[in-house]
Order: sequence, then structure tokens, then C-alpha cells
Amino acid sequence: MIGAIVGSDIYIASAITAGLIGPLWILVWIVAGIMATILARVFGYLSYYVPRAGGSFAFVSAAFDDFYGFLAGLIAGNLIYAFIVVHNATLLMRELIH
Repeated sequence: MIGAIVGSDIYIASAITAGLIGPLWILVWIVAGIMATILARVFGYLSYYVPRAGGSFAFVSAAFDDFYGFLAGLIAGNLIYAFIVVHNATLLMRELIH
């Protein structure tokens, strides 16, 4: 299922983006790649200094409080994934209708 979500996002979203903004879509991919690299380096740095399981929950809990860690884990774990699924379903429905 993850492969289907990632694959549909890569192929469908890039085709729609290329149609909307033209040749600048390559710049968008480069910026997204740079941002993903920075995020990976930040998570690697944080996991070195906060060696606990839990990802963003553990990092935010160590820096602030368990409540804020819970909110960060909730947002990262549930709401973003739900948004991705709904977004991909919307793109698929647009392609099926047209």
C-alpha cells in the first residue's frame, strides 16, 4: 500500500505540477530534495542527542513537555498521513472523471 501511495504521488502529482507550472517543476523537485535532506540531517542529529524511540514525540518531549510531544506525535503520525491519503484519492478521482 505504501508503494502505491508513493508511486501515485510521484507520477500523478508530478504530471499535474508539470502541467500547471511548466518547466519550473524541476526546481520544485530540487527544493523538495534539499528540504528532505535537511530534515533527514536534523532527525539524525536529534536522534543522536535524544537516543529514545518515538521520533518527533521523543524529541519534542525532551525539549518541552509530554503534552507538546503528544501533539507533535499526533500531528506527525495521524493527521499528515490522513492528508496524504485524501490528497491522493482526490487526484485519482480527478483523473478518473476526466
